This record gives sequence, C-alpha cells and structure tokens, in this order.
Amino acid sequence: MHELSIVQSLMTTIEAWRDRNGSPRVLSARIELGPLCGVDPEILRYAWETAGESCCPGLRGCRLVMDLLPLRYHCAGCGKDFESEKLTSVCPSCGREYPVRSGGHELNLKNIEVE
Repeated sequence: MHELSIVQSLMTTIEAWRDRNGSPRVLSARIELGPLCGVDPEILRYAWETAGESCCPGLRGCRLVMDLLPLRYHCAGCGKDFESEKLTSVCPSCGREYPVRSGGHELNLKNIEVE
C-alpha cells in the first residue's frame, strides 16, 4: 500500500510549509489525481484519515480534497484536444487513430486552505 507513503509525504510537505509560515491551522489540502497515477483514491483517503493523526498530529482535522482528472488527448490529424473517461486509440472528431495522450499521470498538491 504505497498510498500510506504518499500521505506521509504530503503531510510532511504541508507541515513544513505551515511551520515556515507561522503555523496557521490547516483546514484542507487539495490534490489532483490522474487516472494513470497508480493511486487508488479510496485507499488514499483511508490512509489520510487513519495514519494522518499519528504521522502529523499538527494536521488533526485537516480534510483531504481530491480532484479526479480525466485522460486528455491531442489529435495530430484535426488538431483538437479532447478528454476521455477511458483509454482510447481513436479521435472522436475525425476518427484518426492513435491520438497523443497528454495527461493522466498527475499527482499534484494543488493548494492548502488555512485559517
């Protein structure tokens, strides 16, 4: 379960930022997850809720907000960008095969909300 190490890394990063900025209370952390990043959102949430208090007690009560991103593609044939819920090998606009995937591996800490 590598989600636990991801949670620990996120919390360590957030605590370091908090300590450098006068230790405000952190209300939430927002992350982006691409469907190909190799992280199960449900397991990540469970790890955040269970391991968070023992890993970083200074973040007690901090919510994890996850934005699940779609797969993004670019078609060299018609020049259009499009999103898909699943892996695809055909552009829905022009039918050309093998559009270039331009997203899906994201795992980003987008922002934190403080009091």
